[in-house]
Amino acid sequence: MALYLATVVVKFVLTIVFSPDPMAETFTVEAIPRDLLQLVVYLIIYMVLVGLAKELALRGFVQKWLEETFCELKGNRNANNTIARDSWALS
Repeated sequence: MALYLATVVVKFVLTIVFSPDPMAETFTVEAIPRDLLQLVVYLIIYMVLVGLAKELALRGFVQKWLEETFCELKGNRNANNTIARDSWALS
């Protein structure tokens, strides 16, 4: 609730100081889907982009960091000094 109130106050102050953004309404009108086909296309694009971004971020950076940090602590490395994978995991 406090975060929402802070957002409302900041938006109010910015509107008074900088005046309303004339492009905000234009963007909102253009971004809202007008029919069912546009909605379905937006949802498909959203699912693909979010899925790719999540996989790149989590598998590319976070998982690598977690493997390097926690596998090293357990000494779970093979002869080539690479992280050993479980036999059931996909490589």
